[in-house]
Amino acid sequence: MEQYNLVSDGYEDGFECALFAKYTGPAVDKHSMSAELYATSLLGLSKSFVKVNKELLHLDITMEIVAEEQGSLKATLKVVKNGAVAYATIASILSFHGVQAKDVGTALFSAYDYVITEIKEAKGSKDVLLDKIDRKDIPEEQKKKLKKLVSSNDLRLALDDMTLFLESNGLENIEIYSYETTRVSINKSERPYFRAQPEDLRNVQKYNDYVQIVGISTDENWKFDGIESKGKFTARILDKDFLDQLKIRSAKEIFQMTFEAEIIKTTVTKAGNKKPSPPTYEITALRHDPRPEELPLPIAYDKALGG
Repeated sequence: MEQYNLVSDGYEDGFECALFAKYTGPAVDKHSMSAELYATSLLGLSKSFVKVNKELLHLDITMEIVAEEQGSLKATLKVVKNGAVAYATIASILSFHGVQAKDVGTALFSAYDYVITEIKEAKGSKDVLLDKIDRKDIPEEQKKKLKKLVSSNDLRLALDDMTLFLESNGLENIEIYSYETTRVSINKSERPYFRAQPEDLRNVQKYNDYVQIVGISTDENWKFDGIESKGKFTARILDKDFLDQLKIRSAKEIFQMTFEAEIIKTTVTKAGNKKPSPPTYEITALRHDPRPEELPLPIAYDKALGG
């Protein structure tokens, strides 16, 4: 197996270090761990490791699998950081949290070990974690960073993926370690601490588009065709005055009109699900964008649109 020094010579040119992930349990001994679970776990480890070190130590690192030990489920991951590294700054940040690190490579693992241990001690409770951080005797700036990190949906989903395999029969433990540092492990009984928090993940996108109405309704939910977004969708019109004015037009006239719309697209991923539910749309403002072939709007209607 190719070996990597914990830290390469010369921090100014970046560094490389190795991280190991070892899976244990009867299923591993029988070589019956699902390839999908194995890949999902390694990807979750990579994402969570990168996230922790970016948020706590301001290090943008990359990770890749470089070797696997034959006859076992033990992966070697290479951690790479390009560009200058200020070890003194990293050591100072970790010291606020009571963590000592003799070099940058040790610091990377120590930061990850620290966060995993905090989550385990809080038994995965976000409220307990935040309360614990509030009571820490560390600078407020460090409190804010740590609270932002442990509240991050990206981190919790990555840790969820990393430990998902523990819900399968015959898979008992993951151990993560480096050459010269202590080991951190997560076992089957600790899996609940790393499930994604039971909160819906909500993504709200605001954008403008030119739209045409392709379906009218007696309520405020109408069907639209986005010209620039090139897609049909049903949206709730929030401008009641505009909606009342629009309803006095015939369907033929309405279908010939083009509008500039301010749209809110909301996507929700329900707790425990990986895929989001179908998005919902709301239109907060519509402005008639006349084309030469369109019928002219009455004065009263044009004023209602702000024309």
